[in-house]
Amino acid sequence: MDLNEYNAGDLLRTLPDEPPRPPSIDVARAMRDGRRRRRLRRRALAGGVLVLTLAAVAAVPVALAATRGPDRRPELAPAASGSSGGTSAAAKAPPTVRATARAIAVPTSCKAEKLPIPDNVTMALVTAADPTGSIIFGRSYPKGGDRQVLVWQDGRATKVAVPGADQAISAVNAAGVGVGNSWVDSGPVAWLYRDGKVTKLPGGDGVTVAGINAAEVIVGNNGTGRPLIWSSPTAEPRPLALPDDATGGIASAIDEDGTVIGSIYTTIPGGVQTTAPDPRGVRAGVAYAWAPDGTGRRLPAPAVVSGTGYGAFTIRNGWVIGVNRPAGAPASGLRWDLATGTVETVPGFATRPDTANASGWMVGTDPQGHGLMVAGDKRMQLPDPFQHKPSTTSLLAVTISDDGRTIAGQADDPSDTIRAIVWRCH
Repeated sequence: MDLNEYNAGDLLRTLPDEPPRPPSIDVARAMRDGRRRRRLRRRALAGGVLVLTLAAVAAVPVALAATRGPDRRPELAPAASGSSGGTSAAAKAPPTVRATARAIAVPTSCKAEKLPIPDNVTMALVTAADPTGSIIFGRSYPKGGDRQVLVWQDGRATKVAVPGADQAISAVNAAGVGVGNSWVDSGPVAWLYRDGKVTKLPGGDGVTVAGINAAEVIVGNNGTGRPLIWSSPTAEPRPLALPDDATGGIASAIDEDGTVIGSIYTTIPGGVQTTAPDPRGVRAGVAYAWAPDGTGRRLPAPAVVSGTGYGAFTIRNGWVIGVNRPAGAPASGLRWDLATGTVETVPGFATRPDTANASGWMVGTDPQGHGLMVAGDKRMQLPDPFQHKPSTTSLLAVTISDDGRTIAGQADDPSDTIRAIVWRCH
């Protein structure tokens, strides 16, 4: 498979077998050649950057051992879909927050709108949105292979100057403070966005950022397969502990209470064998959570685990969203409820679901190529603004607001040009 800025982030999030060497990624060439735009994701913004983050994992076990520590809490036992797997690594969300989220009515219809793009540029995509859905980040593609970071607010698009190449904002909190990445010279750089300007994060050279919460605690990763956390935008990053049997890991998102989720490379006992039988199990990706005090644990496994494992990549209000790709079976979404320690398999997604809101609702793309929202036991197909021939890569819902009324993503128009889209739901 040819890695490019659109599929690399998705491949990373599923944590496949450890790569033997760093892949060669030429985003500009991919754009010029007009390759099919695939899997435009919330964190595809850093596709090339993030692949290199884990590409070096296999080569640095000694360096990791110096800072690796054991799980300091009992591990959540693997659980079948819908079954209890133990207590949460994170503090349970306040009942009032959960009760409010559950009381939100599920929309019954949505209308798609094209987001405005400055300078008469047509190609653009969405990379992040705040929990209210009122602040949306993305980027456009002017001529010449450039990228222009954009922020949409109150129906207007504003250009954001981010140094380097392959620039994007990957996460934003409700106050509009965001984090993102770009390539400068020969490596990634992590940035903080505030009030229209970006500044380099402390220790931001050679690292990537993936999430920020309301308290402005930030998570990201260095170039040796090590997850990092910044206690504030002015603090130096520090590593998150890994269990002894992990050869690396990645932090993907952070919740408001400080719980961090991501994945580690480790052994899955009884997993589907992809090579000769190994009595120790299969080394693959495993969804993982770090509590606010830094202690970590594996998240419960689904009933059937693929040979490459299962990963987690977003968290909101204790709801964690991930993906599982069992051998010989369709991919499925995974949803963990950290308040109860349970995991459930959510079928019907052609590719991985993209995010969760405060109620645990998910958005993504169904096998017929339509945008899909799953809210509890209810499913709603999102309208295609162009009535284009559907495919599993032509229409992608990427973000959903806490109230479920604003969904953002992208869709191919009849000329196969990617257009940034927002769905207003009622």
